[in-house]
Amino acid sequence: MIIVRCVSCENMTTCHSLGANPFQGKVLRVLTGVPTPDAGPAVYSQAKEALKLLIILERRPAFLKKYWVRPTWANQAGESEFFTAIKEMKNGDDSLFYTFYRMSPATLDVLHSLVKEKLTKDQCPSRELISSGERPALTLRQDQYLSSGMLVRDAAMAFRVGIETARNIIHETRTLLWEVLSPEYMKTPTEEEWRQIAAEFCNRWQFPNYVGVVDGKHFQINAPAMVGGTYFIVLMAVVDSQYLFRLVNAGAPGRFSDGGILQDSPIGERLHEGELSLPRAAMLPRSGRVCPHVFVGDEAFQLRPDFMRPPPGSRSVPAEVIYIYCLSRARSLPSTKELCPVL
Repeated sequence: MIIVRCVSCENMTTCHSLGANPFQGKVLRVLTGVPTPDAGPAVYSQAKEALKLLIILERRPAFLKKYWVRPTWANQAGESEFFTAIKEMKNGDDSLFYTFYRMSPATLDVLHSLVKEKLTKDQCPSRELISSGERPALTLRQDQYLSSGMLVRDAAMAFRVGIETARNIIHETRTLLWEVLSPEYMKTPTEEEWRQIAAEFCNRWQFPNYVGVVDGKHFQINAPAMVGGTYFIVLMAVVDSQYLFRLVNAGAPGRFSDGGILQDSPIGERLHEGELSLPRAAMLPRSGRVCPHVFVGDEAFQLRPDFMRPPPGSRSVPAEVIYIYCLSRARSLPSTKELCPVL
């Protein structure tokens, strides 16, 4: 290991990656052909094995790519879905386009305009590059995997690009779309917006002072190599009465409970510090009682003045039964568990 690290350095005599080695100077002299009388047998044996390794590495044939561009993709401009089906659907079949991309052609054009500058690559004289317009189209096409089971390789075949190229495009485009859209469409609601959300919940689900339902959705991911078991990441979200995400946190390990994930997430920290701009306590309808605005979740979450959950056990008092019914109804209908499979 020491010899290999030394070989990788530009200047062997000033190698700093060898660490504390008592034979450092002697090994370097043997490798450079300068014998040392006081070098022991172990040093010469180590140098001999290192020279054998160098010879093997020099004689090993370099890995050459079979194709710069696979011949199957050579006619991308004539066979890619972007230049055939998408072009035809844009020219007169908006309903079919919506079926494929979950948005209108005009919306896709708007998304493209937002990230066009960052997705445009420098031209290469030896081959044509994938245009900035194809990249969001490919990304959104593959995103149907959540609802239709489409894989990256299927999207790559449809757009006539390599699988690894498709993966890189999808990762880059998703990142850019999040960076561009999240400050505008996923920003924390203001105090007035929280009030509007509470009014909508009261009108639609008959539950006042209610600003959002909190829930987590577990998504299975590929397990690390040579490791058994099933691995998940968790999407934690706050949803309003219109089934819209208001706050989102994704990426927590699935081995933790929803309550622990919320507590350690930026959403939970801001809620604990009072930084979500929630409205002040307000009077309940047809009542003189003043109550705070609250989020609602299931039994996995901790009970707080600004966070409610259905109480455990059964109740026999009619007023309590009605309260639990209204609370559970408001919590379950716009749950993220209902939303995530159709995104």
